[in-house]
Amino acid sequence: MSASPASVDRYAVIGHPVSHSRSPWIHTRFADMTGQALVYTAIDSPEDDFAGTLQRLQQDGFAGANVTVPFRASALSVSI
Repeated sequence: MSASPASVDRYAVIGHPVSHSRSPWIHTRFADMTGQALVYTAIDSPEDDFAGTLQRLQQDGFAGANVTVPFRASALSVSI
């Protein structure tokens, strides 16, 4: 499937550490199997700037994100 960059949805998993996450592989594989154009990346956020990381992803056009340790509780209180 060949999609133009503007039509590719961008998603991420945010954590610290997050390099071990299998989410990018899983979501990319699922997207390939279902014909969806998306990019799914792992974002290692500084522990003291979770809200800033979310704001940067929003500014960069990400469509959504999953959150893992240590930010799960923080995700409930962040307003972007």
